[in-house]
Amino acid sequence: MNSFNPCTHNSVAESFVESGENQRDSFMIIAGRANRAAVKIAQRTLNRNTRENRPQSAANEVHTADYAVPFPHHVLPEQARQIDDRFVRFRAIGRSDAPTVLVLGGISAGRMIGEPDATAWWPEIIGVGKAIDTTKYRVIGVDYFPLAPKNAIDLSPNDFARVYLAALEKLGVLRLHGIIGASFGGMIAQEMAVIAPEKIERLCVLCAADKPSAMGRAWRRVQQRIIDLGQRFGAADEGAAIARELAVTTYRTSAEFNDRFRDDQSVEDYLGYQGEKFLQNMSPVRYRTLSAAIDRHAIDPCKITLPVTVIAFEEDQLVPVEDARRLAQGVAGRSRFHLFSSPYGHDAFLKESALIGPVIKSCLEERN
Repeated sequence: MNSFNPCTHNSVAESFVESGENQRDSFMIIAGRANRAAVKIAQRTLNRNTRENRPQSAANEVHTADYAVPFPHHVLPEQARQIDDRFVRFRAIGRSDAPTVLVLGGISAGRMIGEPDATAWWPEIIGVGKAIDTTKYRVIGVDYFPLAPKNAIDLSPNDFARVYLAALEKLGVLRLHGIIGASFGGMIAQEMAVIAPEKIERLCVLCAADKPSAMGRAWRRVQQRIIDLGQRFGAADEGAAIARELAVTTYRTSAEFNDRFRDDQSVEDYLGYQGEKFLQNMSPVRYRTLSAAIDRHAIDPCKITLPVTVIAFEEDQLVPVEDARRLAQGVAGRSRFHLFSSPYGHDAFLKESALIGPVIKSCLEERN
């Protein structure tokens, strides 16, 4: 007896392209009952269905604001409720009356988005006139928790999805125009789409699949053991830095390293710099927690009913093309699959703005 599976009958549009070479505001704390006025302000500011009667010139102004929402520990399973974070921290950039887009990056990303400074990420993608245009959208970034854990905590992308959905609702964001998720953020985006499809209009997933590859898990296992070894012998920072150095080699490609580094010293200096830089904003325990969370990602693509755009890179060692294509082909909603080539491998989502920008822009502008 033949059974019809809608996921296996999904048509996927594919494309392949060769690669070539604001101000900071203080936090507004949204404190539930104790601060209903603040909640109303956030709802007026961030709810895409709200429109204010004001001149067009004022409506097009790009605003930046930071928000701290009480951490919704109740949505987590019992073993994950030991998180000490008091707040979920968001940054919103864009027109205050525009559709809202949530942007989620790799484990080193956070709420600092679209600004050309050392702490922000994706400045080539997010901003006025860019792929995620802050004159057309209200763009939200968020910090990954836990920010300062005392011990490693067993978390999964599903836990992050539940926390962010609850915190966004408290913030007054009742519906998202879309989620753009890359790497770890792409996993969280998938989980959010499974949990609350009625709150999200579309997904754009970059360098992520429905589950981690076996080789990706193997590499992270070695990194996690290095972190554990460093902690055991009183060299936690050194262990985490070495683990990060190893991770960086999996993000890039042999072709890029061979072209970029002509001697042993230059590659050693580069890796040492990457390890030290990473620890400026990431403790060893937090690194261990987020790394392990990646390995707990697993969703059934058929449960994603939204329109999905998947972007993959041929040279990505962590997310093989066949894994990303499996996600695109498996979703129940409409999907598009874009395959690019880049010497930057997994890090191409950070480096190849000229390739991915038009795809992201098209995804956000497409009518559902």
